Amino acid sequence: MLERFVLFLHYSQQRGDVMVEGRGGEEDEKLKESYQRLYLNGTDHVLAERWQERLTSRELKVKPKTADIAGLQLADLIAHPSRREFLLENRLIADERDTFGDRICAILRGSKYLRARNGQIYGYGKKLNANKCQTSLETTGNRLMPHDLIDNRSEPPCAAFKSIVAQSVPPTR
Repeated sequence: MLERFVLFLHYSQQRGDVMVEGRGGEEDEKLKESYQRLYLNGTDHVLAERWQERLTSRELKVKPKTADIAGLQLADLIAHPSRREFLLENRLIADERDTFGDRICAILRGSKYLRARNGQIYGYGKKLNANKCQTSLETTGNRLMPHDLIDNRSEPPCAAFKSIVAQSVPPTR
């Protein structure tokens, strides 16, 4: 997701900042470490220089939920439905309910996701890094963490990864 943001900033010739809602302790530290690693090293597709040129801070800003920051509330409104749709598309969860989030995703698909010149979204506006997710699942007791979806590859997830995620994602009610 951060790679997409840096590319958005680059294409629009802007600079931006990154703020997240804290989850507490170790998870916050892992997010900060992941951000720092990306800022200093970049990814296979976006060099470190581009990250440093486009992001205004080398430190991730972590704010408590009690701060009730409007931008973070909006990010939650968009992130959860987007994540759900991505997991559904990759058959990592099964959920056929029609939700308000589906309408949000339709707006994102229609005009907000970065895409290739031919209109393709996957690999441009949506990406999944199976290796990082699998490593995190093994080290965090089979829980997906927000930094797991920071990505540097464009291949679709492998079948083994799908199985691991399917077991780790709690059923939707």
